[in-house]
Amino acid sequence: MNKSTVKCLKEWSTRTRKKTKFINHYCFIPLVIIIVLNSEPNQRYLNSSPPSKLKS
Repeated sequence: MNKSTVKCLKEWSTRTRKKTKFINHYCFIPLVIIIVLNSEPNQRYLNSSPPSKLKS
């Protein structure tokens, strides 16, 4: 491969990572939060976990 091809691949990789980071932070994570907040809590899962005890 010549230098221009390697440079092009590096630039493409950098742009792809930046776009993926943007999509993840501003689209996917808020979507998951909205879905979780709109779903009703399942009592079976809430009751199966023991209450947390704080040590003083």
